[in-house]
Amino acid sequence: MGLDLSERAHRMEEGIDILRKLWAGNNISHQGRFYKFENLTIEPRPVQNPCPIWIANNPHIFGASEKLLNHIARRVARMADGWQTTFTTPEAFKLGWERIERQAQEIGRNVSQMPRCLYYNCHINEDRDAALRESKEFLDAYYTTDFSPQLLNVWVAMGSPQECIDTIKTHVDAGADIICIRFPARNQTRQFDRFVNEVYPAFR
Repeated sequence: MGLDLSERAHRMEEGIDILRKLWAGNNISHQGRFYKFENLTIEPRPVQNPCPIWIANNPHIFGASEKLLNHIARRVARMADGWQTTFTTPEAFKLGWERIERQAQEIGRNVSQMPRCLYYNCHINEDRDAALRESKEFLDAYYTTDFSPQLLNVWVAMGSPQECIDTIKTHVDAGADIICIRFPARNQTRQFDRFVNEVYPAFR
């Protein structure tokens, strides 16, 4: 669309500000760097008031600098009602959240009740090698890429139900209080049924 990629984060921040205004009142005007409008009202509005906005980021994937990591964490601390990340080890998840907490303390915001979400995968199969093969086949096709086994071991809980429970628990222990699960498998219904009956009860 001819937009400068360096503007992405600034456009998102202004967009969040606009959404909060439009969801809260009528005849809203806005004069910003990227967007300008007068007397705008949108309906229907979200039932939740205020409607929570979560920010997802994965700066650890791209080897971001310390300065950029702190800037990204400050955006979450300043603007978000929830945080989501992915492609992360439990250790990196914990460090990412601690960085957000530090940034929040600096600006005087309490984020202790902010939801912390991990977007994750689970493939239940007592043959762990088979689980890895099918997870790779599914995710490679989905993202049109070639994931390494090492990366998939970070991103997918694999193996028997107990192995999956143990792996997911490491992320819970690291501070993830919401985990969004996808099943990288051909038989999604079978995976869902096994997860609900053999893995999920351990976390209820």
